[in-house]
Amino acid sequence: AMPQKFDLQAALAKDVEQRDQFELCWSTVDAYTSKSKTCRCCGAEYSGGANRIWVHLLGRRVGTSVRQCTYLNGDPSIQAEFDKIKLRAVELENANAAKNAAHEHSRQLTAASSVNPLATQSTATEADRAAATRTPSANVVDLTQMDMRTALGKQRTGGTILTADEVDAQWSRAFIATGGAFHHADNKEFRKAVLMTALCGQRYVKVDASQGQGAVPALESKLPKRTRFATTLLDATDSETQRSAKVLMHSTLADTGMGITSDGMANVRNQPLINVILLTPTGQFVEHVINAEGEDKTNEWVGERINEVIHAQGPKNVVLVVMDGACRGAFQYINNVYPHVICIICCAHAIDLLLEDFAKEGTQGPVVAGEGRFSFDTAWTRDRLAAGRRIVKFITNHQKTLYLYREKVKQVPHGELPKGGTELLKPGATRFATEFISAERQLRCKSILQMLVVSPEYDMWARAQRAEATRTAAAEVKALVLNNARWDEIEAIITVCEPLYKILRLCDANTPTLGKIYMRMLDVDQTLQEDVPHLPKARREEYHELFMARWRYMHHHAMVGAAVVDPEFWDREWSTEGADDEESEWAQFEATVKQVAQTPGAAEDGHTEAAILADYSDWTLAMKTAGEGVN
Repeated sequence: AMPQKFDLQAALAKDVEQRDQFELCWSTVDAYTSKSKTCRCCGAEYSGGANRIWVHLLGRRVGTSVRQCTYLNGDPSIQAEFDKIKLRAVELENANAAKNAAHEHSRQLTAASSVNPLATQSTATEADRAAATRTPSANVVDLTQMDMRTALGKQRTGGTILTADEVDAQWSRAFIATGGAFHHADNKEFRKAVLMTALCGQRYVKVDASQGQGAVPALESKLPKRTRFATTLLDATDSETQRSAKVLMHSTLADTGMGITSDGMANVRNQPLINVILLTPTGQFVEHVINAEGEDKTNEWVGERINEVIHAQGPKNVVLVVMDGACRGAFQYINNVYPHVICIICCAHAIDLLLEDFAKEGTQGPVVAGEGRFSFDTAWTRDRLAAGRRIVKFITNHQKTLYLYREKVKQVPHGELPKGGTELLKPGATRFATEFISAERQLRCKSILQMLVVSPEYDMWARAQRAEATRTAAAEVKALVLNNARWDEIEAIITVCEPLYKILRLCDANTPTLGKIYMRMLDVDQTLQEDVPHLPKARREEYHELFMARWRYMHHHAMVGAAVVDPEFWDREWSTEGADDEESEWAQFEATVKQVAQTPGAAEDGHTEAAILADYSDWTLAMKTAGEGVN
């Protein structure tokens, strides 16, 4: 049945300022759902939104399945009235845009006056002049994160488009939809980008009016797409950042010098790359990445590439080169050209190799470059760490046991909980020393683990398991957790390895730590020379022998100079008693550097830390020239 005729002429005669084209088009249908609508003019049923309603009424879009309204049938007078409505809507839009621009300038003037009251008058004059000559675009509208058509309708009637809560909710939806990390919301640059977008306002919105006359313009942000971000913008931003950073870097090189570190890697196409990074007090900068595809990467070739970087940066500016042990042979080719440059093996790399040596897979002992193979029994350490992995894996992989464990944690008084947390940690393949970190957490939570395995709930759950393998594993875990002798052995392993892990953490610091690493390595040496509880003497000596091999592998006499000038160790006594001639001369140099560093007014006399290290470098070169060498 035909619906009651809709008096469209009466609707068109109403004041356009009181009803916009959106409200008008929706008033021509009976249903307000997207699935079914009935035209109040001709009775036709169709689905869609405001755009399809306009298509039905005016019939001006090609390639759509919506039929034209038979009641209107393209009546020119009706279409003319609609065109008047749209024209008036554009005029209202321009008026609103001018009003918003004036409000924004007023806000900026208020902010400027709070910062610099003297600049308010001149700023206001320029702002007023700009506002007077500005002609708002007919296609400029505010960017919204809600239904764009509804927002546009509200703007044309002068209503409030968005609230802060609506914007916050849309940001939350954006984070969830993209899988973004929420800590980005605290990032200074991220928040600055959001603020600049808000201040840019309508200029950061584009309107797609290509849908034809009478269609609702589509709003879209001018935020660049992924491709532009990943190509031109990223390259331009990176280049600008690198330039500004290097300007700051070069301003300090005369006082501090720089270091160079390099390592190999492979990209997603499995091409061998060698990255070169500059180390300065102002930050680390990627100098460039060398494509080594098809190259015979010998030590001489690597040394030549580093020499090219040193030449480009200026030999006087480079004082240090750091690489891993695989490039140890390249050091001689660097020092042949630049004898003053200190070349050392990466401390983090060497200490990680040492921790791996303690629990290395295989039946043969570990091999240290320049030292040979050791008869170290890696199975003893490896088996005890592997037992800990089985405990953690079993408890965390079963929901019931993990629940029971956490319930036992709640029963421990707050003041008696282990420091650092109670969650059981699984070793990770991509993080240094995680085997020992996991074992240390288990040792701290020993009492809680024992409370778990002796509880009736644990036994009842284990007996109820259908799989024999699960029942066997539960019994094994219980035996391991209750084995006090095993816990004593774990404690001995942690006593040896924990100081090494702390040294490893020092390598991640952004402050000079070479001297600190040296002194703490001496402390580990002293620990392994003394009795370690629950560790047999023969096994302790094996640990010590392997430690000393890696210590010699990574050691460089520059570490001693760094320790001497480190204020943390100025009160340490540097004895020369019992030393041979070579060590005595080195100790005398240490004492001289220490005395200069502690002399009042040293900085005024030019004896800065950089100058001291430069003197040390000259002394090292003299020692090498004389053929004496330094251990």
